[in-house]
Amino acid sequence: MSDEVVTPPVSGRRLTIGAVCAALRIDHPDISISKIRYLEEQGLLHPQRTRGGYRLFAQEDVERLRTILRLQRDEFLPLRVIREELEKAAEGARQRPRRRPVSTGAARGPRFPHAQLVPRTSPISHETIATTIPARIPAQRPATWKPGTSAAANTNAIPLTTK
Repeated sequence: MSDEVVTPPVSGRRLTIGAVCAALRIDHPDISISKIRYLEEQGLLHPQRTRGGYRLFAQEDVERLRTILRLQRDEFLPLRVIREELEKAAEGARQRPRRRPVSTGAARGPRFPHAQLVPRTSPISHETIATTIPARIPAQRPATWKPGTSAAANTNAIPLTTK
């Protein structure tokens, strides 16, 4: 595979199936010629054919294929639903809004935005944890338990027995 970047055709020019596959491989690394042929068999693409039977893709065909691949990858839509969506768009109906953003990285914002809501002014000390957590957790110790001592030091500790 070459590192050469293939640009989409200028209006009026048409691309072969191999050139379309190479142009889309940047955004869709799993694209293959057989997948493009399959999408055509399913009625999602309608490229022009030469007299010899070769497929020639116009700019509109490449954009339609890009949309199909995006809907499969980002929206997890089956081909039947994609076909319906494309037919609606062709009829002038409003296109379906995306459920998830396509972009990744910093454009989406922080991964955990709620973490910024509670600024930590000082580290939590061990004493703070020891005094706040037991007050929030219902006691499961005997009423005569002496805080700060081990189970062996408590005379009323319940011995562990196994049967």
